[in-house]
Amino acid sequence: MVIVAICLGLRRSELAGLKWSDFDWLNQEVLVQRSVIANRVDAVKTKRSKARLPLDPALIEVLQKWRSLSDFKADDDWVWASPWVAGAMPLYTNAIQRDYLIPAGQRAGFGKIGWHTLRHTYRSWLDQTKRHDGAERPDAPRGHQDHDERIRQGHG
Repeated sequence: MVIVAICLGLRRSELAGLKWSDFDWLNQEVLVQRSVIANRVDAVKTKRSKARLPLDPALIEVLQKWRSLSDFKADDDWVWASPWVAGAMPLYTNAIQRDYLIPAGQRAGFGKIGWHTLRHTYRSWLDQTKRHDGAERPDAPRGHQDHDERIRQGHG
């Protein structure tokens, strides 16, 4: 889940809203078309958020490996289906942040990180590598130059 968040620059709600049917493996892209916040399925935050994003072959490999390990592999299943509700809803991203992301960031010496940090990490990578060749999300976050600045401003 973290790898996908970093590689695609998705909001936590968009990450939770992914279903296997959103992926076009042949054309190596994903359609971001829904969000899930507090177990409520809705549209994405902005018109620009609804987009087809390119998928790197290495990311496709990670996703297909995850699908093979998941109990919820049908096209209509959530990519991050929650086993606690028999796959009826995705995992709760706030709990994942609290229980895994923040502690892992602190153990690694990065401080308090969260989903939003990963989204800005993606944008920083785009800026540093000048990867503005159509591969960027049209609504990728702007304005925070680096991870340290994100932490100083209390965004995690």
